[in-house]
Parts: sequence; C-alpha cells; structure tokens
Amino acid sequence: MPKESPARIPTLDGLRAISIVLVLCAHVPGTGIIPVMPKLMWLGEAGVRTFFVISGFLITTLLLREREKTGRISLKDFYIRRVFRIFPAFYTYIGVFVVLALAGWVVIPRSDFAFAAAYAMNFHEHRAWYLGHMWSLAVEEQFYILWPVVFVVLGARRASWFAVGAVIAAPILRVATLRVRPEWSGLLDQAFPFVFDSIALGCTLALVRPRLEAWPRYRALLAAPWFWLVPIGLILTLMITKPVVEMGLTTTLGNLGIALAIHRCVLTPDSAFGRILERPTLVWIGTLSYSLYLWQQPFLDRHDPRWWTTLPVNVALALVVAMVSYYAIEKPCLRLGRRFRTA
Repeated sequence: MPKESPARIPTLDGLRAISIVLVLCAHVPGTGIIPVMPKLMWLGEAGVRTFFVISGFLITTLLLREREKTGRISLKDFYIRRVFRIFPAFYTYIGVFVVLALAGWVVIPRSDFAFAAAYAMNFHEHRAWYLGHMWSLAVEEQFYILWPVVFVVLGARRASWFAVGAVIAAPILRVATLRVRPEWSGLLDQAFPFVFDSIALGCTLALVRPRLEAWPRYRALLAAPWFWLVPIGLILTLMITKPVVEMGLTTTLGNLGIALAIHRCVLTPDSAFGRILERPTLVWIGTLSYSLYLWQQPFLDRHDPRWWTTLPVNVALALVVAMVSYYAIEKPCLRLGRRFRTA
C-alpha cells in the first residue's frame, strides 16, 4: 500500500476540487447565457455530499494517527485547530453581509444571521440566498463538535459501531419523518439527524480501512478495470427525485459510491486518475475550496440580474474574493492557531 505523508492524504485536495466544481456547475446555470437546468441540481448535492464523506474520512484518519503517534487524543488541540481553520473566514463572510444589510444593499432577515452565527442554519428552512449555503457548514461544525468526543469516549472499535448505526439509522429516520411529519420535508436533506450518514460513512471508511484493504475480494474490486462503473453508477442514483426512494435508498447509495471513489483514489494515488488529482491546479483549487464555497454564493445568484452575478464575471469574482479570503484570512489564522496548541 502506498505510504501517505503525515501532513496530508494524497488526492483529497483534488477530490475537494471536484466537489466545489460540482457545486459551481449546479449554481452557474441561470446566471448568464446558460439557462436554468433543474436536472443539474443533483450535481450540487453530489458535491456537498462528497465534502461530507471526505470530512468524516479525513477527521477520523487524523484522530487515528494522533492516537497511534502519541497514545492519546487531545480534544483541546482538535478544537483549537478547527476554530482557527473554520471560524475566521466564516465570521468574516457573515460580518461583510451584516455591513451590507445595514447599508441597505442586501435584504437578509435578522433570523438568518442568528442561525448562521450559531451554526444552526441547517435547522432554518426559509432563508435568504446570501446565507443559505451555510446549512452545510453547520452540518460540518456539528460533526466536529460531536465526533471527537464520541471517538474518545467510546474508543475506535465502539465508535465504528456508532458510525455504522448512524449510516443505518439516517435513511430510516428520513423516511419515517417524511411519512409522519411531511411538513419537515424541506429539512430532510439538511438537518443534522437526517444527513449525518454521509459524514458517518466517511468515518466508518477510515475506521475499517485496514480490514477492507486486507480483504482480497474488496481489493480485487478496487483494482478491477471496470471499478469506476460501480461508484459512478451509485452516484448517478442521486438523480432520482422520488421522495421515498431518494430519502430511503438513493441517498445512501450515492454516499456509498462517493466513499468507494475516495478509497480507490487514496489507496492508489499513483494511478492515472490519482496523478490527475495530484496536479498542482487541482490541489490549489482544493485548498481554496472552503473560501470558494463561502464566496461563490453571492456571485452565483440566478435571481439577481446585475453584472457581477452574470457569467463569466461572477465566477471570476468568486475566485478572486476566495483567493483574498484564503491568503489574507485562512492561512494567517492557521499559523496563529499553531501557537495555542500543545503539540
């Protein structure tokens, strides 16, 4: 098995790049000469779900590595890393729109700011476009709060059963809610109890990875020349929009396809596709993906006909502002955060 750098996991930045491109492909139609394409909306879902599975896999892998290296896990250091990694760019974005709202340049309900600032937007269904995408960041933050504690308290073995339980429970909960509380249907693809199976599957993959890689039939599947037909076929089921089928089956199948693709890419970074994912441009876009996800929202607004929301100007502006956010806020704050960690 190829060795991985302790500083990063090969191909994950490239996969993040693909994820953010999928989100952009879902948001761009309707902002210029490209008409609105409802059939492409599933690409945004696939992109966000890929971010979720990557997060579960990456965070769990880092926790396992820390325990193996030091014999323990420092929750203090974990949360310091997350705070300095996530909060500065996030609250800068909110701060900018507070100023714009006070100046009367945008209209955003005060409740949107409250839910966004509290990382609870995934429980707030009716919201303005400018802060609407923060539902997925709320899901991630809730995961960061919960999972390390579960991992430390339960240990790796029992935590793996906890994660598997989440993967099984979420589709059951979605379908049951759809039947019993149909008025909550708008939250079934956003509220944490309904979507934590994407992240939990990434956690499960990291925890059972050694056993999977020791299983000859599974290794044969990953190495098969027709392998990509499997994850692509599973991911394409996300196009099915019949509510019960989507909530109970295809969402789980899509997550599984994403997890299989991630495992193949991480396991074989020297493969043809792995080398593509490791190309500098894709790695750079992947490292920029958090800020780009934050700042694409106001520029890729198909409901706003002004020049800065029109293709291709809007994509260029989103990229430029994301670069400013990354280099002026994210990177300096990451360096600052290292001073507060014990290891």
